[in-house]
Amino acid sequence: MKNLLIGSLASIGVFVAVHGCRSMAKPMRPGAALYSRKCSSCHSLIEPSRFDRMTWHHYVEKYGERLTLEQKQQLLYYLTDSMQE
Repeated sequence: MKNLLIGSLASIGVFVAVHGCRSMAKPMRPGAALYSRKCSSCHSLIEPSRFDRMTWHHYVEKYGERLTLEQKQQLLYYLTDSMQE
């Protein structure tokens, strides 16, 4: 009986630890995930604050020829959303 109780408590502890870790992880924004997935295949990722809005627009147009319009918009929003007009 004691072993059953200890085993049950251990199982509950493992479940809580695994579930708790999943709920603590913040989901990646769509633009950030796209940036990581598409752009890192050719080069190291660049901090979004490194370039201004026009420069990012230039690079997305120049190197994003395989991206859909929606993907380009997501990417530009991610790269420039913290900038002021």
